[in-house]
Amino acid sequence: MRFQAHGRHKRDSLGRNIVRVPKVILPSALIILPRSAVAYPLYALSGPLLIDFRRSALGAYVALCAILLWLAIAFTATYTQRDVSVTAFLLELVLLTPLLLFISGFSLAVRPVDCLWSLRFVNLACFVFSVINLVRNGFPLALPYLDYLPDEYFGTFGIGGARIVTIFGFTGLLMEASMRSASRYSNVFLLVAFCNFVVPSYILGIVCGLAAFALIVIRRPAVLLLAGLLLIPAALYALDRLGRVNSIIAQTVGWHPKVYAHILVYKVFSADAFTTLLGTGVGQFTSTPQIWASEAFRSISAQSAPNLPGLSSSYFHLTHVEPVSSLAYETKWALSSALNKPYTGATTALIEMGAFSLVLAYLFCKRALHICTRSPMALVFFAFFISLNLVDQWLDNLWLGYCLLLTAAFFSDRARA
Repeated sequence: MRFQAHGRHKRDSLGRNIVRVPKVILPSALIILPRSAVAYPLYALSGPLLIDFRRSALGAYVALCAILLWLAIAFTATYTQRDVSVTAFLLELVLLTPLLLFISGFSLAVRPVDCLWSLRFVNLACFVFSVINLVRNGFPLALPYLDYLPDEYFGTFGIGGARIVTIFGFTGLLMEASMRSASRYSNVFLLVAFCNFVVPSYILGIVCGLAAFALIVIRRPAVLLLAGLLLIPAALYALDRLGRVNSIIAQTVGWHPKVYAHILVYKVFSADAFTTLLGTGVGQFTSTPQIWASEAFRSISAQSAPNLPGLSSSYFHLTHVEPVSSLAYETKWALSSALNKPYTGATTALIEMGAFSLVLAYLFCKRALHICTRSPMALVFFAFFISLNLVDQWLDNLWLGYCLLLTAAFFSDRARA
């Protein structure tokens, strides 16, 4: 199957074709803006711009309102007993918008071809700006991993943005690999997406992505063998990086930080029984608002967090997370790696939403399964999304949320199955 020409066509009064600019152009431009406090509200707009609110079913609105109402009730109950931040609650709802729109079942306003070209545009921009930055560091006479950190491959997002580029690279690579017929330029975009996926030094993301891709190549022995050969140098590098990761947190708490993240869940639920049902409140434990409010986390971040009135560390964060994150004052390397962060998307959702997080997980899997029945290739993205949140915090990430909505629109076309 070949995609139709890019753009929406309509005839004027003289019978001439008018090409409308696809709706995806604006959100694609917003999502790659240089990362700054001013840009975050524009990032937040990119997801809703993909939604067809007029054609969405009434049930989607009912589901979204019910979710928001419960989260508000749970937060209010917590607010009456503990010192929590209203600003953090509202901010986290904004950051969760793409995920909540997906879970609620809203219809997408973009066609598969628009989704494909959106990721091509985003990946090309990330690739070009990353290469420009590498050249500024002396490339090709100076090489990443040897002469400077590979984190310099960060697209338009600055230091720390390599993780975002990896996500775009993976999603673009999946869409290109899903094409049943290739255009003359598809191999170029395939290579660009591949570079964005493997060049940044986000080992957790690369491992989760390769594991997800294994779901579709395992039936092809030749491809699986090639993938295995490619994994050998990647595995050697990953082991080398693991050997150099700072271990001060593990030595202090007696557990690997990712294991300790689950121990924190038990500690919170044991200390405050009502949190088992209601949670600590959205945005009050290890979600992005608390990371922005934490002085310890801000001390190691290369990006300046937005200064929002009322954004502060909650009682739960100060009591359970701050004793661990304060180790960053001794050495910034204690929390510099994603492997050393004592939280994941799964543990954050469970602690902040309590038992209700299981309801949201069910709704997520239900819609994901529905999309996978239309196109099995979609399983790769959802496996990547879930595995990534089992080892790192991505639930409230606007960039991954954008990729989630694009993937849902791209694979919802039954003809792609």
